[in-house]
Amino acid sequence: MKNITFDKVLKVHEVINQTILTMKKIYLSLLSLLVCVGLKAQVDVTFNVDMNDVDITTDSLHIAGNFNDPDQDGTVYPADYNAAYPNWSPNGILLTDGDADGVFTVVLSLNPARYEFKFINGNDWPYNESVPSACTVEVGGNGNRQMMVGTEAISYSVCYGKCVACGENAVRFRLDVSTIDLDIDGIFAEPGEDISPDGIHVAGDFQAWDPGASVLQDWNNDNIWEATYSVGTASSISFKYVNGNSWDFPNENVSGACSGGDGNRLEAITSDNNVLNVYCWNSCDPCTQPVPVTFSVDMNAACADLTPGMFLMGTVTDWANGAAMSDDDGDLIYTLTLNLAPTASAYEYKFRIGTGGWEGIGNRMLTVSAGDPVVLPQVCFNSSEPCGATYAPADVTFQCRPGTATIGSGESIWIMGNFTETQWQPGSLQLTDGDGDGTWSVTVPQVCLTELFYKYAIGSAQGTFTVEETADFSSIGGCGVDNGTFSDNRILVRTSTDPVTVCWTFDTCDSCLEDNVEENAVVANLQVYPVPADDILNVYFNSPLSQKIAIRLVNTFGQIVLEENAGMVTGQRTIGLNTSAIASGIYSLVISNGVSVQTRTISVK
Repeated sequence: MKNITFDKVLKVHEVINQTILTMKKIYLSLLSLLVCVGLKAQVDVTFNVDMNDVDITTDSLHIAGNFNDPDQDGTVYPADYNAAYPNWSPNGILLTDGDADGVFTVVLSLNPARYEFKFINGNDWPYNESVPSACTVEVGGNGNRQMMVGTEAISYSVCYGKCVACGENAVRFRLDVSTIDLDIDGIFAEPGEDISPDGIHVAGDFQAWDPGASVLQDWNNDNIWEATYSVGTASSISFKYVNGNSWDFPNENVSGACSGGDGNRLEAITSDNNVLNVYCWNSCDPCTQPVPVTFSVDMNAACADLTPGMFLMGTVTDWANGAAMSDDDGDLIYTLTLNLAPTASAYEYKFRIGTGGWEGIGNRMLTVSAGDPVVLPQVCFNSSEPCGATYAPADVTFQCRPGTATIGSGESIWIMGNFTETQWQPGSLQLTDGDGDGTWSVTVPQVCLTELFYKYAIGSAQGTFTVEETADFSSIGGCGVDNGTFSDNRILVRTSTDPVTVCWTFDTCDSCLEDNVEENAVVANLQVYPVPADDILNVYFNSPLSQKIAIRLVNTFGQIVLEENAGMVTGQRTIGLNTSAIASGIYSLVISNGVSVQTRTISVK
């Protein structure tokens, strides 16, 4: 595309094209520096006002503005700072028409800053111009014109009481960038990351589609970028907003009511003073403002090396790198607040330790609605509930019988999970069947975790398996939990500091524990009914020895939801547990004598 060629002096606000964008952010500090060191860095700003369509008063034309008080705090700068230009004086700065062409001119030497001003057709305020909304400071605001002065000489040319040259149409372009999140980190409109370092521009058929010629400004840091440009005498314009000053940075591809069907915006021009709606980037609708959402994960029960850091992964950030979480007070509760756009579809996310310590549960889901900030409930790592009790490390023995699965020559049963050194397949542990009784076993010493997620597999080497468990453990018997798009994981919840033994038939929820360790169980002839339980769960057992028996129901997050201390028991006993107030789901029935535990998986309606 070729660059636009202007035959006339730059129209109102096209002065911005010659202004360094970053001056907007640094002009106050620059002004302070200039005052402190007594230096002058003024540039010439030429104001041209076409009065051919206006009757000129006998007192001629003046300009009034905040030329000696750019920050408008009521305090003027030292005498050597724009000293010749009194603040908001209706008769202090005169414009003249030396060649009698009806265009009045004055050249002011101004320091870099943002200025507000207006023209006076006379020498007092009753004669000040009415500035159209297309070029006022704010639409419906104080009615002043505004301009940014940078480090280069500029010209500003308008028709009196208009935003652009006489006979031409002005358009105020406005864009809301508050929901741009190009780096997908959940933090919107970040300068240099989501917003190009070169700022926001507009390009269209009114300026030969030059992506760098027409810059917009965020005057008050509200994420609304705007500027006013002449579109000549056009009755409609085709345009788009550009993130940056070239086509390289992602630009809009708009569809919907405001589009011309080609990815560009289409706008009818109805007068010489057009103020466009504030639409969201790449949208024909206003932005729905992002909602601050705070995530918290408790790592006290994780028993992990957290030196690599904690990260929030998912569609709230991205699944590859995520966003780092922080623990400022060292309590092992990590938090992160993100600004998330309201959406009818759910965000998905998980927590991760370092680069590989993923949670073993399914993806967490979150729907964000417009409104006040959201603080999500604190959850335990690998759980959707707060952390329950934690216990000192203990040995855990995993056993497995092949059932209908075939173990080929040179193959073994392996176990992989969140408790091995490198986790899952790369850290899988080999089970052995030394006595040839068909029960394969391995003991993991001093396990710290309270919740253990795992699976069995059959293969010849670590991580090289011919078959892995794929059963729906969360449904077929409650011996596992859902794992999102992956097959279910088994779960073991430690409820004490005692050693634990589990035994399952491969790819089923059929326990093989009672068959080979019943003689060492806490109680004999354990029966639980009805299953699923409704209001009452009956627990029948025979205690061969006089021992203190405690019965607990533990949910899948390791929390004790019901506890009954039976006291010293000898012989047969039936204990009824009131389950009427317990939520439906899968629970572990844990029977303990203070030394050993015996478990049974049950369900409650």
